Amino acid sequence: AFLYWLEHEKGFNVSCFTHFVAYSPKRAKLKPFIISDDKVEAIMEKGRSLEQKHPEFFKIFLLAASGGLRRSEIINLKWGHLQRFNGDWYLILDETKGGPDQRASIPASTADKLLSVRNGHSDDDHVIDSTNRPKLLDRKFVPYLKEEFGITHSKPLHFLRKVLGALIATKHGIYAASKTLRHKSVSVTEQYYSDLLKPKNDINIV
Repeated sequence: AFLYWLEHEKGFNVSCFTHFVAYSPKRAKLKPFIISDDKVEAIMEKGRSLEQKHPEFFKIFLLAASGGLRRSEIINLKWGHLQRFNGDWYLILDETKGGPDQRASIPASTADKLLSVRNGHSDDDHVIDSTNRPKLLDRKFVPYLKEEFGITHSKPLHFLRKVLGALIATKHGIYAASKTLRHKSVSVTEQYYSDLLKPKNDINIV
């Protein structure tokens, strides 16, 4: 579970949450959208169910919701980019929006799940096993998020990354969220991510 990783591996003080507040990048000055913790938990539960029903969808979900990867990063990720340093797991991202050679930290549970569905692929093989990865994301996975998950955000895949950022920003500060999301400046995180409201229930991201 993501919160277990935050608390026991990263030393964060994890408690509970009721609402997420996040801002649309193109409408940062407008009223934020609010999502309840029950809605988020329902989304994460459906994400976990993809492991058996849609293995490729499951990998995409893990990378976005637990790793905070962007669309292009998911498309270009190869198995050799999943590496372990000093007991912690990272995804090595060669070319990203934030520049080359970035490391995205992921929970050990996420790494374990990814490795369990590697199925003998080499380091040079893409994590998403498709001859047309952009089409798989844009024409199949994104509509699936809208129809089956009930995500109404204009960019459903990016919504998963925003939820991760909002969670960390609320409980552990804007700098922790900025580092997790690999923003160039903390001001970017401050502009598009805000606090959760009224602690309530624990949420497992993975």
